[in-house]
Amino acid sequence: MPLDIVLTSVCVTAGGKARTLRNIFRRFGGPLYGFTAKHQVIYDPDISGPLLISGQPDHALETRSVMWSLFMRVGGTGKEEGEELHTSWQSSYKDLLIALERTFLNEHGAANALASGNIPKRMSNLVSYVDGSDKTLLKAWERTAGVKVIRPDTAEQPGIVEVDLMNLLRDFGAHLAISLLFGDKWLENYPECIEDLWKFEEQVLFLTLGLPRWLPLRSFREGNAARTRMTGQVGELFKKISDYQDGNISIDELSDVPAVSFGRSDVFRKHNVGLYHRGVIETSLLLGQNSNTQRATSWLTIFICCNPDLLQRLRDEVAPYVIIERNAKTSRPEITHFDHNSIHNKCPMLKAALYETFRLTNEATSVRHVYKSVEVPMSTDLEKPKMHTLPQGTWVTALHHLIQHDPAIFPDPKTFIPDRFLQIDPITGKKVARHGCMKPWGVGSGMCRGRTYAEKQVLAVAAAFITLYDVQSVDGKGGGMKVPQGLPGTGTKVPKGGIRVRLSRRKLD
Repeated sequence: MPLDIVLTSVCVTAGGKARTLRNIFRRFGGPLYGFTAKHQVIYDPDISGPLLISGQPDHALETRSVMWSLFMRVGGTGKEEGEELHTSWQSSYKDLLIALERTFLNEHGAANALASGNIPKRMSNLVSYVDGSDKTLLKAWERTAGVKVIRPDTAEQPGIVEVDLMNLLRDFGAHLAISLLFGDKWLENYPECIEDLWKFEEQVLFLTLGLPRWLPLRSFREGNAARTRMTGQVGELFKKISDYQDGNISIDELSDVPAVSFGRSDVFRKHNVGLYHRGVIETSLLLGQNSNTQRATSWLTIFICCNPDLLQRLRDEVAPYVIIERNAKTSRPEITHFDHNSIHNKCPMLKAALYETFRLTNEATSVRHVYKSVEVPMSTDLEKPKMHTLPQGTWVTALHHLIQHDPAIFPDPKTFIPDRFLQIDPITGKKVARHGCMKPWGVGSGMCRGRTYAEKQVLAVAAAFITLYDVQSVDGKGGGMKVPQGLPGTGTKVPKGGIRVRLSRRKLD
């Protein structure tokens, strides 16, 4: 099934001969494509959107089977273990979701969680100004950034480092998000966590395809090993939490573990979920929490920094909500006021830049299992179009991201133009950012539940970064930076070769 999705997507976006090849797999003279009758791919948003929504009330299309199928393939659980895990997961799923909702899945909880993460303080210490040859001297999010000190950081003049900005911000965001689940101490005790996360994540597509684990590819083996290490480390954390809940250890060992993990541990205990399966479930949560969000943070910031005029507009826009002052002791600029809600709700240009980043880098897809037979129109042009029945037990996929490159909807689709998402609110008369027909979070019951937190984190990290730092090309001259080419990923494009820049603190007048 994943192969159908990848090939159809490539054929549609490539055009030319590839588009002609796609038509070979067209079915029933309508918008359905696929190699087998078991799986149909739809790329017409006028049909896929209503279908996914209308399929919800009577549960004709459902996501639980999709989630479980991916869970088994990506999580690495064997068949016998899988049967036991399936029982545990089915019984605990709703309660586990409730535990997350209190902290991350609503406006208030997401804002509070991010506030507790203290982004201003973390961002003030983004780099250590230490060469990356000795990783033990680096912060966890610097380990893959290839840090090279150009000029030491002193009170008299700001330091300059050369870094891979894509990796630096990706890992900074991951460290922040994971700490809000498991705590900073857990990350300190598992310094390879973020590197393991991306080694694992980069193999998700191959795991989804169902490739055997013994495949003799170095990156594939490393991804499998990273997944095993993560599962073990996460499982050990939840063993300690359970030991504390049984009164066997003191809270000292878990002093900074957030309440959300204690709440999820309560659910695991209630439903008798084994320790190994707790590790599998929570490792999957880590993957979902970070896979697309952190890459989006990097892409957004890079697009901004490669557009000097936009950078200045955004600095001016966020300035009332991200206030910086010079520290009297260090003479360095620091953020003294950071308003998460205003950054999210009162900075339309920043949000429009995020939507344009989604448009160019996001590859949103919705997969559904046909639980009950459902009819699909073969056209939207006719009053009574011909209908096709999707049989019970088959699968259907909507490729939302294909419209993002349609010049009829988005003129000059290859160019970064965030203003295209700005509108004037007819009631307030103020500018607002609206994503329109894009579906970056999916549709219906399968829509990303963590979208509120994810959007807030991306905007907050980007706002803090552009407020505190200047970026130049590696030759030390202003301008000349180019956005790297994006290659297909597991939901968000990955950069070809990264982007190395010179980074320094902004000078205050």
